[in-house]
Amino acid sequence: SSGINAEYGGVVQVNAGMNYINPGIDKSVTSQVIIIWCITVIATISVVSGLGNGIRRISEICFAVGMFVLLAIFFLGDPWFILNLFTQSIGYYFQWNLELGTHSDAFEMSVPSHGGKDRGRAYEDKSTDGPSGWMNGWTIFYWGWWISWSPFVGTFIAKISKGRTIRQFVNGALTAPVLYSFLWMVIFGGTGIQRERSAAGVGVCCPNWNPAIV
Repeated sequence: SSGINAEYGGVVQVNAGMNYINPGIDKSVTSQVIIIWCITVIATISVVSGLGNGIRRISEICFAVGMFVLLAIFFLGDPWFILNLFTQSIGYYFQWNLELGTHSDAFEMSVPSHGGKDRGRAYEDKSTDGPSGWMNGWTIFYWGWWISWSPFVGTFIAKISKGRTIRQFVNGALTAPVLYSFLWMVIFGGTGIQRERSAAGVGVCCPNWNPAIV
């Protein structure tokens, strides 16, 4: 139940996305409660239907839709850029994984970074500190998310891996998901950032972005 509760934290994001697509859908507690109920009903039906029927079918449908969108963005976008970014991102991941995984904004939470402008790090009159709610809204939230889900996911993987070799387990439960996550983040995230930079360059959005210094 703790994992499901952490999952509901994403309801705010879902509500914001639906409002962006259709402004008629309000960003409100009422909308979020309706979304929670929809998720609960679907999850309940899936669990009651059993592992081989409900959960399997929903997983297959989600995977198929995800792959279709993923490949469409890859081939309709800039494949060379995405492959280039994939190579770069692997290096960044191994370089920053440990540091970012344990970063807790200790100095920023203690005292503001006065003097940042003198060191050439501040933008105009703004501090170099990140948003005050960043750690709670992202890092701490995802720590709680993964910790709460780990017992359930571990048990689930152990159940579906019964009878398989260690090599099959490592490839199917570790290697393949990690590589797929890399592709997913690079294709969607990289394409989004590329579009934003291109739009800013022609003055469509992001007026604070200066192509001359980035």
